[in-house]
Amino acid sequence: MYQLSADGRLILELNFYAPHRRNSLQLTAHKPLSILNPDKMGGGPRVPYPKHVWSPAGGWYAQPSNWKVNTAVFMGVIVGITAMTWKLSAEREFRHKMPEPNRFYPSRYWTRQIREHEAAQKAEKTEESSSSS
Repeated sequence: MYQLSADGRLILELNFYAPHRRNSLQLTAHKPLSILNPDKMGGGPRVPYPKHVWSPAGGWYAQPSNWKVNTAVFMGVIVGITAMTWKLSAEREFRHKMPEPNRFYPSRYWTRQIREHEAAQKAEKTEESSSSS
């Protein structure tokens, strides 16, 4: 539960249940809450932090100067790995039942087995039509 006091301070009241008693903790914000003035809101100034701690994410206040290049490089890596995986999957795909001829079926454009099957069917049709005439 929270309330706003007359002088603009935010008062938080936390109640939690304990089997043998009921405890209540009341917290008061040190600075007045200014919802109407967003210029005074925010996280505050930067705090001192230990410089000897290494973090793989960059640590406190990380904003490397080459973040755009790093992002582009890793997006390229992700696209490359996806393309290689897609190609390997399309090469190894095997179907026992082929899709119907005039039905939309996206993998018919990249799966070798389906393309060869449809090319053979097309060749049979042209062979039949040329032999019957």
